[in-house]
Order: sequence, then C-alpha cells, then structure tokens
Amino acid sequence: MATEDLEVMEKPSATRRVSADWGRDERVRSVYSHIQRLADLGLKPIPRWGGGHALPGTNHRAFADNPPAPREVACADYSGGLAILTGTAHPLGGYVLGVDIDEGPTTLPGLPRGFLYAETGTASGKFHMFTRVADRLDGQVNLIAGSGQLVAEIKGYGHALRSWPSLPPDKPRGYTPLAWATHIEVDAPLLSAQQTAEGISDWLSRTLGCEVSIKSRERLRRLPQRSRKASHGNSIFDQVKTAVTVEALAERFTTLRPAGKARLKGLCPLHIERTPSFHINTDRDLWYCFGACQRGGDVIILAQCLMDKGLL
Repeated sequence: MATEDLEVMEKPSATRRVSADWGRDERVRSVYSHIQRLADLGLKPIPRWGGGHALPGTNHRAFADNPPAPREVACADYSGGLAILTGTAHPLGGYVLGVDIDEGPTTLPGLPRGFLYAETGTASGKFHMFTRVADRLDGQVNLIAGSGQLVAEIKGYGHALRSWPSLPPDKPRGYTPLAWATHIEVDAPLLSAQQTAEGISDWLSRTLGCEVSIKSRERLRRLPQRSRKASHGNSIFDQVKTAVTVEALAERFTTLRPAGKARLKGLCPLHIERTPSFHINTDRDLWYCFGACQRGGDVIILAQCLMDKGLL
C-alpha cells in the first residue's frame, strides 16, 4: 500500500492523509520504530503539528476513553511531532501517568525503575517520564517549590505530554529517548497516583535541597495538598531503598570495614583518596563522605552521585 493512500484519525471526527515526503524520509523509520516501542509498552501516541501543538479540536478525554487503533497509530503523520496520552487504560492493568519535570537534577538516579519510558527534556534538568498507576488520576497535579516555582507536573486523564520527535520552534534542543522498561511488571509496579506523586516529590525535595509540595489542580480529589518533608514507605523510592541498602551498593565500589557499633567505613568511591573518609550508619542506612565530597544521604542520593561520576 502506498504511503500517500493511508489515512489516519486525528480526532474522533476527522482524518487526514499521511505526507508522501514524510513517509520517504530516512528519519521516519526511526520514528515509527520508536512508536512501535511505545505501543509495546502500552503507551498511546497521537500526532501533533508545528513542533508539538495539539491538533485543532483535539479532545484528550475522548482519546483516552477511545484511543486510536494500532493501525491508526502506525500510519499517522508525525512530521509535526507527537504527544503521549495520559489517563489511558494500560493493557496490563491500571492507567498511564505522565510526569513532566521542569526543575530536576542533571541526571536521573540510574535507569528509572518504576517507569515505562523516560526521555530528556528541552533543557538540562528537564525530563518526561511515564508510569502506570492503579487508579485513574483525573486531571493534573503540580509539584511546587517553597518559593512558588513550578517544579513538575503529573498528568492524568484529560492530558497528553509532548514527546520525541517533537521539536518546538522555541526549543531547538527537543527531546531525547533515555530509557525503556524491559520487564513492565517489574519496572512499573502498580502504585496509586498518590503514592507516585509522593515518591516523586520526596525525591525532588532531596535532590533540589528544598521542600517540594503537592498542589492539586482541576478535578483532583485523590491528592490532598500536603508538603513532603519525610519519605513514606509505599513510594517508589522507598521500595528501592527497601530492596537495596547503602552498604550493598557501596561495597560494589569500595571495601568496607567495621568502624564501631552499626558503623562501616572505607575509601570514598566518588573520589581518589588514601585515607578512608566514607562512613555508613547501617542502623539508619545513611552514608556521609568527610573528605572531598562533604556530602551524604540515602541510597538514592548515593546512586545519583555514582551516576554523575559515570560509575553506575
């Protein structure tokens, strides 16, 4: 079938033809391979125009309730960019949740376990991530710093998140695919939307060094407004900390020796030194470097530091 003969649904009541030039372009093959990969993860892309703008008349709630069929997704014209629907039912259960981080760390703490797909954003510290949650988040949740600055948006039913290969005119860097889930049942556990929001706000509070609060918006009733100062046992990051201790991670990079009750020490894996300055409190599962680093934290922070050094 010739590319110019294909038709694709843009919205529930309109179709358009795929550009023949777009179909012949070499870059298109990688785009459609990317789209197939999204589909394999249970994500639903829709076409955009002008670098990622929503098509006129787009109803994201209607799309989420009745997403495009696989053939429509495979044949669509993505020359103007694409967005990934949020709030759609996932084939393995639960609903898709999108996370748009505007102010984050320069790197993620290793591959983002718990997420279906992640990509870098249009500037340093910006990321898009997608996961599945047990309940359908209706609308959007904002994560706000103490200064009032928007840090991240968590998008559910009624929304879509612009994604690669969208290239906004005012953001020439665009987006770059970063990580994909390999075993969805393991990498994307079915937490609730609230647990996911709490985990992300906990992580951002630690990495940014400031309090990040959950602020509800639109039709949200499940997520009360509350500040995240302490971690909660059901968040994604607390599940990681339960599975991997600071000691277990650190001993992959340095030799640890007893240094008192519930204490270990060794050469810091984050810099070169001759005298051990890296200490671990096994009771609290925390670490601190008294040498060149002059910093410490939990296993998530250690993993991020190792990532920054290219060790993990």
